[in-house]
Amino acid sequence: MDISELDARALHDLVPIVEALTDADLGAPTPCIGWQVRDLLQHMNSEHEAVSELLLPESAVLDADPRKAFGQIISRWITATGAALTDGRAISVPKFGTEFPAESLLSIHFADMLVHRWDIAKALGVDPDLPEDLVGLALPIALSIPDTGPLRGVNGYAQAVPIPDSAPPTDRLVAALGRSPDWQRP
Repeated sequence: MDISELDARALHDLVPIVEALTDADLGAPTPCIGWQVRDLLQHMNSEHEAVSELLLPESAVLDADPRKAFGQIISRWITATGAALTDGRAISVPKFGTEFPAESLLSIHFADMLVHRWDIAKALGVDPDLPEDLVGLALPIALSIPDTGPLRGVNGYAQAVPIPDSAPPTDRLVAALGRSPDWQRP
């Protein structure tokens, strides 16, 4: 399976979770410091669309409900990034102010979407139940993100949370992207 297929699988797995969110769920705190589920959803929608708008010729007409818009937005992302990957184009990420090779960006994005799935599940107080095969593929990607640079800090990931190498793979994955695996819904 290539990286665009892995990324698409992680995104498609998120759609029913996002669409099932209730109004009350949107107000739940997440493991992302200072963010509620609605903030996380807004982040995912706006960041995906910012990239897609640069790569696709047509503008989006999105559903006003961010839960329903998510599926539309990820469809645009998959089309846009898939074309960039096929063409060998770099992808500009506005929030970082830089371009990334398509394969590198999709690799990091794939790991990120698994962690956002974990974020939402933890916010809702349910078992994240991330697919072991995807976690196994995403873990080395997450562990390869440098401690400094554009992917860390204000616009990027929090610093990795120290965790033993013997910890379960899902715990190591979320820790690599700055989450405490022990985080519990208040």
